[in-house]
Amino acid sequence: MGKSEQAAAPMEAVREDVRRALREDVGAGDVSAGLLPGDAHAAAEVVAREECVLCGRDWFDEVFRACDERIEVRWRIAEGGTTTAGGSVCELEGPVRG
Repeated sequence: MGKSEQAAAPMEAVREDVRRALREDVGAGDVSAGLLPGDAHAAAEVVAREECVLCGRDWFDEVFRACDERIEVRWRIAEGGTTTAGGSVCELEGPVRG
């Protein structure tokens, strides 16, 4: 078994974690997102504040998949990889309302 296979989380557990977290955090809806035009798109970059080891890509990906499958996540470092303070972790692009 390779390193990536060892690090992969059981996806059903990841999905359930994300569903539970979104139910708690978003509840009946996102009031702020409702203020934006329905066809608005945005791009963002996740930047490390300090040197770190990336852990949790499966959960991160699943959050955005659950919100809107059209959101694209482009990873700059692999699960278990490292980056320095100010390093780009990933970029996201897609609709702001899902």
